[in-house]
Amino acid sequence: MESKPRAIIVGAGIAGLSAAWWLDKAGWSSILIDKSPTIRDGGYMMSLSGLGYKTVHKMDLDLEPVIYTFDENTMQDHKGKELIRLRYKDFHGVDSIALCRGDLCQALLQALPESATLRLGETVAEVVDEGEKVRATLTSGETLEGDLLIGADGIRSSIRDQLWKGEDCLDQLGYSYAAYDVDAVDDESKLQSSCDSFASPGRIDNFYYLRNQRVAALHIWRSEATQPQDRELRFKILRDITKGAPPLVTTILDRAEKSGSTPIIDTLTMVNLRQWSKGRIMLLGDSAHCLSLISGQGACMALASAELLSVELTNTKDVAQALVNHEKKLRPIIEKLQERTRKMAAIYIPTSLFKYHVRNLFLRLMPYSWIVSWHVKNIRYEANLTIQD
Repeated sequence: MESKPRAIIVGAGIAGLSAAWWLDKAGWSSILIDKSPTIRDGGYMMSLSGLGYKTVHKMDLDLEPVIYTFDENTMQDHKGKELIRLRYKDFHGVDSIALCRGDLCQALLQALPESATLRLGETVAEVVDEGEKVRATLTSGETLEGDLLIGADGIRSSIRDQLWKGEDCLDQLGYSYAAYDVDAVDDESKLQSSCDSFASPGRIDNFYYLRNQRVAALHIWRSEATQPQDRELRFKILRDITKGAPPLVTTILDRAEKSGSTPIIDTLTMVNLRQWSKGRIMLLGDSAHCLSLISGQGACMALASAELLSVELTNTKDVAQALVNHEKKLRPIIEKLQERTRKMAAIYIPTSLFKYHVRNLFLRLMPYSWIVSWHVKNIRYEANLTIQD
């Protein structure tokens, strides 16, 4: 192991953990640094399709126990009137799996190779590219040396803040989101289907059944930047935006507040950088090219990016050139997905009352087969995006 090139990975989420797995396949060792004392658990529901689906099936991950199989998605309007009921079995021919973000992180943790060392509760204070090596100094004063440093620490990346100073890369989509989960053991909090969605002008409220009689909630709404730190303020914001919502929405929110749960609240933001690497330092996943929740492809692209990095580091011993090659192949796909994200946001969460009613009228009047065909077409478009050699 001592003779292997070593990567310092900052961030032990999906991007960082998958990078460590794929670097091992390229003959590298790695050390993962994360400021959190534990690997993230819980989180919102997501799906893996396209490149991410293909990548995860090449990895030694035990996902079968944590995959969810949903029957239907019921969409209702702001008064609780059903707009459409989508049956997931009708989306045949599209390869994808659904699971919680935290469950994927735990599966990646379990599959972490012996060549990877995990250090939690640590923070990188300074990074210096010395040409042949990269040096990272921790806040404790300890210094680590590696052949490559990867900033995989998410949309609020500290590595990007240190080394991409002055680059205005955060593309605010004009939405905020909140995610949490609660117990749902009585009729008051019973969903009509595996997934219930409530559409309102400028907002959508999604609820999914989890295991152990729990429900995951995800609210997305039109707003300016919203990142409250105080738990009481977070619930006040959610109370304000869901005022007048159907009873199920307020019931689940009540239960979350009484249970002591603290919602995650953040903005829907994409990251647009002119370049993802500098010398022997690179950004990977959301820190480099966040796609936001609306795209549904953030985790997929983190997985695919980690695999592609492994391929490029195997093809050449010139680390800086490998990073350039990696970006050249992946960037066209990221740009297409980001452009689609902007368009899809306006469809799923209309920006005006008029557009909201037009969208609802479309859902009520269009033949069900047409709507399914439209969804399948969009999913297949993303699934067919391929990294060109």
